Amino acid sequence: MVEFFIRRPIVAMVISIVMVILGGFAMLSLPISEYPEVSPPVVKVTTKYPGADSIAVEQSVATPIESRVNGVENMIYMRSNNVSDGSMTLNVTFKVGTDVDIAQVNTQNRAALAEARLPDSVKREGLSIKRSSPDLLMVIGIYSPEETFDGLFLSNYTTINLVDSIARIGGVGEAKNFTALEYSMRIWLRPDRLASLELTAGDVISAIRSQNIQAPAGIIGSEPAPPGQELQYTVEAGGLLETPEEFEQIIVRTRPDGSVVRLGDVGRIEFGSQFYGAFATVNGGPGAVLGIYLAPGGNAIQTAAEIRSFLKDAEGRFPPGVEYDIIVDSTRPILASMEEIVVTLLEALVLVIAVTWLFLQSWRATIIPALGRGDWVLCDRYADSTRVYQGEAGERLRIRMASEAFDSYLS
Repeated sequence: MVEFFIRRPIVAMVISIVMVILGGFAMLSLPISEYPEVSPPVVKVTTKYPGADSIAVEQSVATPIESRVNGVENMIYMRSNNVSDGSMTLNVTFKVGTDVDIAQVNTQNRAALAEARLPDSVKREGLSIKRSSPDLLMVIGIYSPEETFDGLFLSNYTTINLVDSIARIGGVGEAKNFTALEYSMRIWLRPDRLASLELTAGDVISAIRSQNIQAPAGIIGSEPAPPGQELQYTVEAGGLLETPEEFEQIIVRTRPDGSVVRLGDVGRIEFGSQFYGAFATVNGGPGAVLGIYLAPGGNAIQTAAEIRSFLKDAEGRFPPGVEYDIIVDSTRPILASMEEIVVTLLEALVLVIAVTWLFLQSWRATIIPALGRGDWVLCDRYADSTRVYQGEAGERLRIRMASEAFDSYLS
């Protein structure tokens, strides 16, 4: 075999090239991760009880949901987090290897059984049941360098234009706006006015719900219609209120003398944010922070590349004065490690070629082992001299050196 490759170095080079090509195709079929998933899947149940403190949320919301979800198939444990802003988060952890989609369906079925015991305001908010991933892939900051827009606008712009689009990218498990400041009509009641008029906050809420509605007004000319009627008209009535001035005209109470108490008489109305419990600053100014979590089993590098491509395309549609910045990117260490591996391989290749040329002093003798195999360096068939070296343990190492025959072959 050694003689064959000595006399036919081109065959050796072709075999090496074919091995490199096959290795490249084999690399494309390698698994994304070397090790299986070791973190247990988690399903997150979230809801909100507006105006309630943490104790009320625990007693009225968390306890009924926990009692129904407890014991769901393959569950290990669950943990709830109740905050004074009225929000409740229940994380249900399942055994390793459990199908997260089946776990989500089972959790949703169990949580639906508890809806009858929840307060009405919680029912209107609804229960959000999603798969949760602890792998934070990227954190993106949306900001206005010249502070042309405030945090409320930037947060809503992020929610409306970026969150849903990024969530549809393959490999993204969840896209979450950490500063979800949703637009809302804020009504600041004056307790002294309410007390003097013998009104309560419940009276104000009831008045708003009964007068701020979207009601169908019917159709004119629909059947049964008189003979000759050919046209029909849909009546469009005033829908939901949109401006603070319209909310100020809501009638809270009608007095016996015919006078009315309007919402503007007992409070101040402004267009603001539904939630003021969190805010973000990006590069020294107000902004919005978007967190992106990797889906279980997703390719982090490919997903991050698609997100960057989307952001580059979406940047052209940003309002003037709005920019984005990738604050956290967990794929950067991975890419840096891959680059270092390539550099190390190239350095090793250059070092081997340099050492080979240094000892052989022949470019032909250097290129052949670099492209093919180096079995011909030690050859028994063409040996005409023998050197004997004494080992440390007393054994003799016999190395036969091909001299004249090898030199004549190279020449």
